[in-house]
Amino acid sequence: MSTLARGLLAGRYRMVRSLGHGAMAEVWEADDELLHRKVAIKILHPHLRQASMIERFRAEGLATARLRHPAIVTVFDTIAEPGLDAIVMELVDGRTLRFVLDQRGTLPIHRAVHIAATVADALHAAHSTGVIHRDVKPANIILGKDGTIKITDFGIAKSAFAIDLTATGTYVGTARYIAPEQVRGEPATARSDVYGLATVLFETLVGRSPFVADHDDVLAIARLHRDAPTVRASRPDVSPALDAIIARALARDPRERYATAASFADALRRSAVATARTAVSIAPVPPLALPPSMPAATAVATVSTRATPPAVDPTAIVATAPAAPTSAPEHRWRHLIATIVVGTIVVGAIALALALLAGSHTLAELVHKLAG
Repeated sequence: MSTLARGLLAGRYRMVRSLGHGAMAEVWEADDELLHRKVAIKILHPHLRQASMIERFRAEGLATARLRHPAIVTVFDTIAEPGLDAIVMELVDGRTLRFVLDQRGTLPIHRAVHIAATVADALHAAHSTGVIHRDVKPANIILGKDGTIKITDFGIAKSAFAIDLTATGTYVGTARYIAPEQVRGEPATARSDVYGLATVLFETLVGRSPFVADHDDVLAIARLHRDAPTVRASRPDVSPALDAIIARALARDPRERYATAASFADALRRSAVATARTAVSIAPVPPLALPPSMPAATAVATVSTRATPPAVDPTAIVATAPAAPTSAPEHRWRHLIATIVVGTIVVGAIALALALLAGSHTLAELVHKLAG
């Protein structure tokens, strides 16, 4: 840690400030003086620097460095120096989902589904390269100030959270979000990450994890014997379709879950589209408000002849009413037109006669002028 104390790591990373620490490592903000960019550096805690831990930390850092996806925090470099091991990563300006949930409790349905689907895409990209996250949780999901969503700490928390359950078994993960098969000490798979992400989505919508207990071991073991409760039991505004999707992803038997994170993401997005369409189809159209001093007929005429349409809420759904049918029969219009034409001719003739009469002195002269 001597190089860290001097503020320079690996001869190129100028340490700026500590961003926080977890069970396994401390994270620093640093300036990469070689490439002139901000980075985040995760430094393994000194008390965890046993040979097996160091080997796994380095191997998992290298595996994560191969991942390339917009929703995965990029690993740039790994550092192995005497007395120090670290991973250099992309620095994301934002907050963890854990922080947001601690502040707000829950998120709107469309936002929660969008976050989960985006993370599922990232998990599928990792799974395609053979990397299983094993510890999907709100603290590992970062919501950027620019709207980006990223997941971090792929596999790094694997050993830090290993807890003995029996004389021969351990589980890897965080008790709130761990899959049942991980509790049994079985290898984690893509379906295990699907379960973890579904647990995160459940908490994002409800404000708590599916299982609650005072102790982590009780919390973890509970999912071996009980199904997760439904989301709609606590949040009725969630659609039955979305509720069923989350229930499937939280199935105790991994064979009953979505086989891939991609299929989970697709199901979430289809549910979101269906929910949006339903909302549009059932949205009520507000009645036309008439000024109290204006008769209904006058108001309709005013609206229909107005040159500029009234301002509307850009998010509202506006329906155009069909034109009112003509109340008078067609032959009445023809009669009215004929009357107007004849009347115009008569008026014109009278006006011409008066003009001529004004300059005549006798009827004979008037007749003579009319006759041409």
